[in-house]
Amino acid sequence: MQTKGYVPLQCRGMHDDSDARRDRRRGELGSRVRSLRLWRDLPQDALAYRIGVARSTLQLIEYGNAAPTVDTLWDLADVLGVPVAWFLTDDWTWPEGWRGAGGLPLDPPPVRHP
Repeated sequence: MQTKGYVPLQCRGMHDDSDARRDRRRGELGSRVRSLRLWRDLPQDALAYRIGVARSTLQLIEYGNAAPTVDTLWDLADVLGVPVAWFLTDDWTWPEGWRGAGGLPLDPPPVRHP
């Protein structure tokens, strides 16, 4: 039963763009987590243990299939040594020390999905 003036919260096709944006953001965040974890030379199970989640949860986050909770994001930032904002902003740089041969900044390592 509909009430006059009622607008459903979800309309067909209404969230197509926001779903794509959400998926892109999750993918970017996961890529940053994975790249920084690899740079810090931490195996997935070690990082998962240190932030208090299952390895499978960390895998989902790294591959962009799940969004971390706020608490998990704080724990990731603490363990990986970056501010929380580093994961969330579009305008970001790699942490100090992210250097290649000859002192030149490196591009982030490519993320390879199975």
